[in-house]
Amino acid sequence: MSGGAAQMTGDFLLGTGEQSRYFGPDSPESRAMKDSALTGRATDYFYETKNRGWSPGTELKGVYNYEGHFGPTDVLAAGTDPIEQYHSRSPHKGPQLLRS
Repeated sequence: MSGGAAQMTGDFLLGTGEQSRYFGPDSPESRAMKDSALTGRATDYFYETKNRGWSPGTELKGVYNYEGHFGPTDVLAAGTDPIEQYHSRSPHKGPQLLRS
């Protein structure tokens, strides 16, 4: 069980909670991250920069450790969605968002 946003926020603030969390492809957390501004920018980078000119039969180039940036416009984009706020503000080079 991954817990909801409130539970995960409490775990973060208190330094408690699970060491690893699994979010299935249809979980609310996965859907929120899939639709986040940071994921959109990483997807654009994947197609427009790393794989520009790709054609069927050609191997796609993976994107590893995409480092996103959280600025003032991202605050508005995240709105009140706590999952997107956390996902977009992660200061570390996060998990491998996209793989070929």
